[in-house]
Amino acid sequence: SIPTDEVSETFSFPFGDGYVMSLDRGKTFSEPRLNELSVRSFVQIPNHPEQWLAAVHETSVGGVVTSYDYGETWQETFFPRCNTEHFMSLAVSSGSTMRFLGAAVGGGIVTSTDTFLTCNRVFNTAPIRDIAFSPLNPNLAFAAAAGPPYGGVYISTDAGATWTQDSAHNLRHLRVLSILPSSQD
Repeated sequence: SIPTDEVSETFSFPFGDGYVMSLDRGKTFSEPRLNELSVRSFVQIPNHPEQWLAAVHETSVGGVVTSYDYGETWQETFFPRCNTEHFMSLAVSSGSTMRFLGAAVGGGIVTSTDTFLTCNRVFNTAPIRDIAFSPLNPNLAFAAAAGPPYGGVYISTDAGATWTQDSAHNLRHLRVLSILPSSQD
């Protein structure tokens, strides 16, 4: 879900066909939006909170679509950004130089520096299910992978350019990753 710059006022929930929004903290919900596509993930652009990116998927169409009005309307979805990719999850770094990461459905990680107008596949080894940047360090990113032998946590210290599997090899079936900010290293 994505809260707008007014904390906890607007939430969007992806589901099988599109997503719904609540402007009143979950008391009521909108009619489904983007209901012709399966919405997998949202990110909000930190320096432009009105701009959202959504990872979408359908039988022959996948990629990233953009909204410039807090998810009210969306760009043309017939050919989404990075339309050769289907994403499970999206992430955007904080800081002055934003980086974008996508966990590709078929496995691997895609990077972008321009809100997915262009994409670069940087990692193909593991079936990545979720991906996140550290809220405190824009160069630090984490990925959750499911299934042996490559399942577990992957870490990038260079904003997603390269990835290393964490040594906690007992975490083989990760599907969700959550990064909680802390002032400690």
